[in-house]
Amino acid sequence: MKPIFSTLIFAISFVLFSCNNSETYTTNESSEQIIDSVASTSVSKNENSGNQKTELAYVTNLKGLDIKEKADSNSKTLVKLKYGDQLEILETSNDWLLVYRKDKPNGFVKKNFTGKLEDLKLIESDLYEIISLTKNEKTENYEKGKLLEGYLKIELIDESEFMSKMSNAVNFLIADTTLTVKQNGIIELKCEKKIKRYVDKPSDNADVEFYKYLGQFNFCNKYVVLGSYYESGDYNLIDKISGEQTLSIEGSPHISADRKYLYCIYDLMGDFKASFGLYSIEGDQIKHIVNLRFNNWTIGLGRNLPEIFSCSDRYLYVPISNVKMYSENHMSANDKIQYIRIQAVQ
Repeated sequence: MKPIFSTLIFAISFVLFSCNNSETYTTNESSEQIIDSVASTSVSKNENSGNQKTELAYVTNLKGLDIKEKADSNSKTLVKLKYGDQLEILETSNDWLLVYRKDKPNGFVKKNFTGKLEDLKLIESDLYEIISLTKNEKTENYEKGKLLEGYLKIELIDESEFMSKMSNAVNFLIADTTLTVKQNGIIELKCEKKIKRYVDKPSDNADVEFYKYLGQFNFCNKYVVLGSYYESGDYNLIDKISGEQTLSIEGSPHISADRKYLYCIYDLMGDFKASFGLYSIEGDQIKHIVNLRFNNWTIGLGRNLPEIFSCSDRYLYVPISNVKMYSENHMSANDKIQYIRIQAVQ
């Protein structure tokens, strides 16, 4: 009896298993029919996903671009795009692209108004867009960006002008590094009222500290010491009379030709957006005016790029990159570098 009972149980299980599989197959088939039905009325982003690499396009028309309901210039405008906006290409025809943009309806754009990432160039309005402003120890953040008003004049210039100005560079830092030598990991700065010491802290952990004496600004009585830490660094200015550290900034200090302003420009690790500090100089006093973070550009990245410099015309000259270029394939694209000059306007 036992073998017959076992055979009966096996037969019942097989029938149930077959029925479940049949139901599952029917459900999947119905889902596919629904998906096909939706796709026939509106192309979705999912058609361009999976193992297939997403093809991107960017708005290269300086006046922007409209996404149209149909591949017709006279059809309804669905969305207005700005220069530099990114699109995902779903389909390509002779003159039009069917595109997807997050949280927007799919639509058509004129192909000749789009291009690749490397076709994008910063324009003047890009230079002034900020995402934060810090003044009097209070920071305002602008998630959607805001155009800077006041503080700085920023101009795009060509490479030839940038290079021609290098011969008129000014540098007030006296690099008397042979007079102040680190001994046993200790830098001693002899000030009028006391000796200021910086002590290295070698470590494999996050509390590592190393210091380097860079020189002094005689006109405002300040020593300059570079601090290097686990994932950061700073430039420290020490008063030669009091021996107190009066300023710590993240970017190299640049003095304007009239010695009225100190500029520092840098990007935060992994952020790829320029931060800019502006300070006034009155005698021995260096006072903070404003710190800014820019949304669209950062310090130029590439090999053998020219350095940032102050010029006799009172401008700071800076090689920059479009933040959109900071992808894996474009990070060292020297030919995409642009140049600006910056001046305080207070």
